[in-house]
Amino acid sequence: MKMLEKRKKELEKSQVELYESLWLENPSLIVGWKTQDFGKIASHSINLLIDLLETRLIGEIRPSGFFSFGGVRFKDNLVQLPEAKLWCSPKNNLLILRSEEPEFDHFRFLNQVLDLAGS
Repeated sequence: MKMLEKRKKELEKSQVELYESLWLENPSLIVGWKTQDFGKIASHSINLLIDLLETRLIGEIRPSGFFSFGGVRFKDNLVQLPEAKLWCSPKNNLLILRSEEPEFDHFRFLNQVLDLAGS
């Protein structure tokens, strides 16, 4: 139990926000980038998997430091920030990351993804 508490504190220091911790044994990870998604094939595929596989949102990576906020998009008078959200299907032993492709610090972003997936 102390190991879980230590791991949670490590994640709190990073840019990872974990809503729920699940125990999966060697899960598969699917990453779907929404950036430069020609024909929206990746977005539609990821959304379909999220809907069909009874997934639930378990965490996200905060965008600060990975994305430019110049030229931010608006929708219905609200700012649309880039997102990187992790979904889980315990039944299928599967993790799904739906995210914009990071503009900066790709290596650190991918390490955050692996930290989130390993939680």
